Amino acid sequence: MKKKQPLSLPPGVMKPTPEDFPRPDPMDLAKLAAMLLPDQAPKVGLELAMRFYFEAVCLSRELPTGFDDLLTAFGSTERKDSRLMREAGEIMRDRWEVNALKFEPHTDSDDARRYLDGQCRLLGVLKKRVSLRWSAETFFKKLRGCYKLNSMPVAQGSAQYHLTARKFIASLSRAGDDGRVYYLIPCRWLAWLAEYEKRCVSKQRKKSWRKRRPEVVNRIFEKSSSGSVAE
Repeated sequence: MKKKQPLSLPPGVMKPTPEDFPRPDPMDLAKLAAMLLPDQAPKVGLELAMRFYFEAVCLSRELPTGFDDLLTAFGSTERKDSRLMREAGEIMRDRWEVNALKFEPHTDSDDARRYLDGQCRLLGVLKKRVSLRWSAETFFKKLRGCYKLNSMPVAQGSAQYHLTARKFIASLSRAGDDGRVYYLIPCRWLAWLAEYEKRCVSKQRKKSWRKRRPEVVNRIFEKSSSGSVAE
């Protein structure tokens, strides 16, 4: 009896081995065939199911290994938008790290308070270096107030606008090498705080003037009256 010759493969193509391609479970293949073509002959359904299985295995082997590549290729719009928001947040955080100054409540003076004092002096607000004597509670209360005034709560705005006071402070905290906690305050916020203090001082001066106005007017009237009598 003549021996059957094996099929010849094209040059450069290796013969696949059972280890190269995983065989499907017969029952799983039968279930898939029954779902795909329930009214057809079993052989027709099994062939179609095997085609789906073969393509699925090939696709899984060609998939990229990185999560970002998988998200780019197959992720939903919501997941892609979430990644963009996360990357934008990381960029903003890196910028804060560069353009930010330390506020150290455990010291009498720090870079943030010195910068704030300088900004206030430029605006002619604080003459007795009041900002250097602010407690941490006063500092953050004023900082959060002026931050909310300068940050509009738009749909894609900073999430820090909606934070409670405690979470707002925690979002700025960092741990130092000595274990002590300090806070990184963006210079832009300190400039806002200086402007905020200027408005508060101006408002207080106007309020004080309104209270003193009748007294000042009477004094001026008395001086003018005494001058006219002397003449």
